[in-house]
Amino acid sequence: MLALWSVMGVGLWFALTPLVHADDPDDLLRSDHEAARQLVRSGQIVPLEQIVRTMPAMGQGRILEVELEQKHGRYQYEIEWVDAAGHVWKGKWDAATGMALKQKLKE
Repeated sequence: MLALWSVMGVGLWFALTPLVHADDPDDLLRSDHEAARQLVRSGQIVPLEQIVRTMPAMGQGRILEVELEQKHGRYQYEIEWVDAAGHVWKGKWDAATGMALKQKLKE
């Protein structure tokens, strides 16, 4: 599962602004990553890997961007990915349950 995080590379970004604040962008990225890991460890959200396994049209595609946002007191994963055919998708998942909320092909 660690390999999945590596594959995402620089495109991986967690938007957890309400949880952490930092002056240095590198510190913010480290803090966001650690905050997301803590939320998984505490059982408040499911691991990103669980969401990725259920994504439609992922196939041999790759993830372009990931955001973990808190809206109306609930965490959501917002993920953008490109499928094997080169189509770009965008979707939202409830981070607590892993349930898909919205997915669409970007035009």
